[in-house]
Amino acid sequence: MAENALPEPPSSRCARRTATPASTDRWSTSSGAATESVRRLLRLDEATGWLSVLHRIDREEVAQLRFTVTARDRGQPPRTDRATVVLVVRDENDNVPVVEIRKIGRILVRDGVALVPENVLVDTPVALVQVSDRDQGENGAVTCTVVGDVPFTLKPAGETKYFLHTSALLDYEATKEYSVTIVAVDSGSPSLSSNSSLMVRVVDINDHTPTFAQAVVEVHFAENNQPGERVVTVVAADSDSGKNAEIVYSLDPSVTGLFYIDADNGDIRATGVLDREVRERYEFQVIARDKGFPSLGQTNGWIESTYYHTSFNCSKGLMIS
Repeated sequence: MAENALPEPPSSRCARRTATPASTDRWSTSSGAATESVRRLLRLDEATGWLSVLHRIDREEVAQLRFTVTARDRGQPPRTDRATVVLVVRDENDNVPVVEIRKIGRILVRDGVALVPENVLVDTPVALVQVSDRDQGENGAVTCTVVGDVPFTLKPAGETKYFLHTSALLDYEATKEYSVTIVAVDSGSPSLSSNSSLMVRVVDINDHTPTFAQAVVEVHFAENNQPGERVVTVVAADSDSGKNAEIVYSLDPSVTGLFYIDADNGDIRATGVLDREVRERYEFQVIARDKGFPSLGQTNGWIESTYYHTSFNCSKGLMIS
């Protein structure tokens, strides 16, 4: 019988007794020692031998009912016979597929969010997708796909497993996160489907060096200045984020006794009083480094330095910055 069948009157369902001719037709039937499931789900009319359904039967809970029916006539002495009844519950497509997304390798997946570094290669697996369906046969055969325009694809890893792979390079500076929707469809008729979403957050990697807007700046600064007076402010930018974009400024060691720079904001100031008659021009480099790690070509943990050339002309009574 089909699962989920509606309860029906005793006169319209299932099995009826048969008996060989006897000296009298006064006889009755009994289900004997039935299990709790049989007594709860089925009813056997002991007068007529009709078997009927009392409650909906879910094949995923009860796939088969097996019990013995005893028939006893009313003759003297009474005679009995037994028959084994096996009721097989036929599957209906009444369960939607279930999708579970799990961690794989070093990619962290937690609470529906995967953290994927932007420098992973194309075709890198970032999550394991497990599918299940409680139905049988075609009703339980599930196919999964990724929907939407996202750089991810599914690759089968078994009958009920898929790997979610990157299908293109990721770039944190271009797109910081993706909502990846996975749709699971079974092969039943009509088919049933479900979906599950994974938020992929692209993790910034220190892949950009700080850059100055100008490679060379010339500053005219008045002599006889006050010690500590600001000469110029240099500014560098970094396309990364967080620590990878935090910039520290420093000066060429050749002028550290004459000028100093605020490491955080790039203000360059004169240490003492400048005298044009002593020295008319200063030329040195400003170094901008970010705080990213690992470094890009530096052994000390800092990103590769970007240099900013600055020239100073000391003039009498004129300051241009």
